[in-house]
Amino acid sequence: MALIVRQNGTGAANLVQAQWFNDYYNLLTGAMADQPVTINNTLMLKQIAYTPPAAPTLALVAGTGMGTGAYTYAITYGMGVGQTLPGTTATVTTTSTSAQVALSNIPVGPAGTTYRNIYRSKVGTSSPLYLVTTIGNNTTTTYTDTAADTALTSVAGAHDKFGGYLRMQDQNGINVIELFPDGAVKFDTGKIITDGNGNLTISNGTFTINGTSYLGTTNVYGPLAMQPGQLLSSLGNVNIQAISGPPPSGAQTVVQAGGSLSVGAYQYAYTYTTADGGETALSPATSATTTTGNTAVTYQSLGVGPTGTTGRKVYRTKVGGSTFYFLRSIDNAVSYVYDTAADTTLTVVAPTHPTFGGTLNVKDQNGVVQAQITSDGRLDINSIALTSGSISRFQLFNGSGAQTITHNWGIAPDLVLVQYTGSFGSPPSSIPVVTGFSTTTFGVSAQSAYSWLAVAIKF
Repeated sequence: MALIVRQNGTGAANLVQAQWFNDYYNLLTGAMADQPVTINNTLMLKQIAYTPPAAPTLALVAGTGMGTGAYTYAITYGMGVGQTLPGTTATVTTTSTSAQVALSNIPVGPAGTTYRNIYRSKVGTSSPLYLVTTIGNNTTTTYTDTAADTALTSVAGAHDKFGGYLRMQDQNGINVIELFPDGAVKFDTGKIITDGNGNLTISNGTFTINGTSYLGTTNVYGPLAMQPGQLLSSLGNVNIQAISGPPPSGAQTVVQAGGSLSVGAYQYAYTYTTADGGETALSPATSATTTTGNTAVTYQSLGVGPTGTTGRKVYRTKVGGSTFYFLRSIDNAVSYVYDTAADTTLTVVAPTHPTFGGTLNVKDQNGVVQAQITSDGRLDINSIALTSGSISRFQLFNGSGAQTITHNWGIAPDLVLVQYTGSFGSPPSSIPVVTGFSTTTFGVSAQSAYSWLAVAIKF
């Protein structure tokens, strides 16, 4: 199909006719796909102005379908393939008898809006938000949600695409380049991404400068992941720096009626976590003392983690104890936990070394970590080959004075070697002793004036 070139004049062929208009309409909408378009001037693509969607009004409805607990809702406006980011959120808490939610006052989008999406979190969380349904018009303002969490699979987009969104597709209709109005860009079908905040993510490929794969001095703040078959070369230094230290102090505890805790003193702490399993050291501990009839605790005012944090883990001692045990995982936006758990339910001990960024892992072909260096100076190697036989576990610890060392092997070491250094290089006045090998700890005795380096080995 070819476009017709018109000339000035009054003849019938030169009048603006429906077919002439339709030719250009087809060109701009893709129906006329065989015609090249050349722009000999500046092309500006400006996003449609709009106010972010307001929060809907939420009300409980008697019935079943959803879980029991807190939910978060938000709305997006859409046109074609583009939609806004989720707007202002609203929360509601369902019960066992009222496990449906009626949404009203669903906001209406600006001119050009052809549909709206309702998004919702899963029970007990505030993110991510999942698509509940699409309202295929810009007029309906009510909806009743009965969907179970298991039915929700599509997560809300990370970038605004409501007008001002440009994409290039291959002949199969796959997006190979996308430009978003928040400044984010995706290249190579999403393998190279800039997020609009100055961060660059490259997956499945090598990073090449002037034809050479090297990075000079590279500072890595957070996880550096190399996929199988990728090569990272450096002619300078590679500095891996932890994203964050432990969470700050400031958390509080409130003892309440109910619960299954024993009567006595407890301590609480929490950590920041990442999607790849990284975790900070424990926060400063906050104490709580339960009494008869008041054996539940609310641990609150928990801080939000830095960029890269995907969640937090809460730990608690057993009554009168000092060892922290895993209690619960929470979303990065949740500020408290309500604890009613009996001591007998706590079995997993808190990690002793931070892995929240600043950690170097060496994995085998099955993804199992065989060697690890953490930001507090620990080296953990799973196997060292010797002339005859091998060391199946090898771990370095450092400290000073008498101390009980906690390890995560699950087996007792066969040998612990300790090197002492004292003031001005003087030797210790007594012979150091290593005792109490167990599946979780071993002891090091030393005068407090001396520092030491211990090597634990399992043959």
